[in-house]
Amino acid sequence: MTDFIFFLTYNDRTIPTPIRVLDDVKNLGVKNIGFKDVGIPKHRLVELKKAIDDAGLTSYLEVVSEDRESTLRGARIAAELGVDRLIGSYGQYAEDVMEIIKGTGIQFYPFVGNISGIPSVLHGSIDEIVAEALEKQEMGVAGIDLLAYRHKENPEELMERVIDALEIPVIVAGSVNSLDQIRRVVKAGAYAFTIGTAVFDRRIVPSGSLEDQVVAVVNETEERK
Repeated sequence: MTDFIFFLTYNDRTIPTPIRVLDDVKNLGVKNIGFKDVGIPKHRLVELKKAIDDAGLTSYLEVVSEDRESTLRGARIAAELGVDRLIGSYGQYAEDVMEIIKGTGIQFYPFVGNISGIPSVLHGSIDEIVAEALEKQEMGVAGIDLLAYRHKENPEELMERVIDALEIPVIVAGSVNSLDQIRRVVKAGAYAFTIGTAVFDRRIVPSGSLEDQVVAVVNETEERK
């Protein structure tokens, strides 16, 4: 069973009006809502987290900062907000992030591989990424955040090999932008996938409304459970 996480983000930043969009989609079958630690001020992140809770949905915060200071700042925001799951955060800082959220009950899904830029790009061979994912599993993380479609080599092979190698869940994030890709993610056995920008760009259902995009993704996911 693969879950859909709708991210209220565009180009790796939280959109300016996330609560308004949340109100538009919260009754369309969406069960998971994500956002980034950048794009709107912290007090509005607090408001957004409360709105997600009030809607009875699971909250995801993804941190995509490239340096240690910004990554740990994102982890502190996650702890302060009390999100359900923290995803992203560059792998080399995973131990520091785990120390910050220790005792909060937040589940942590770090990135693996060498990542650069915003929007992020995943570098490294598939063998290297699998090896790092296994290392993170040994550290005791809840799961892995995999930027499969930001990898230039072979996204489908990457997904399959990482998922097959691990005993913990894998979230496929970044540049999932079609129903065909969703089918491939589900077939690979991912725990969940994220979509943000593709919904706002109307790439799932060309010429359809924002709501049409979300319903199409929800329906595609439900059909394959």
